[in-house]
Amino acid sequence: MFAFREVPDAGGLMSYGRKISGMWRQSAKQIARILRGEKAGDLPIEQPTLFKLVINRKSANDLGVIIPHSLLRRADAVVD
Repeated sequence: MFAFREVPDAGGLMSYGRKISGMWRQSAKQIARILRGEKAGDLPIEQPTLFKLVINRKSANDLGVIIPHSLLRRADAVVD
């Protein structure tokens, strides 16, 4: 199980988290605010609100792991 959506695309079994690109985008917004003069301590702490479950079916088969159909149906994406 991984925290980033891109890992199952690269061969990982599954992930539940957000895209790395989204994290970079949010970091860039915070850095821009700091560069404009805001104090880092005054910036709000923001947590992600959108998480995706991604399952790599090929990796599961290679590992001999049986993924229940109910979990496959709930996944946001299934990589074959």
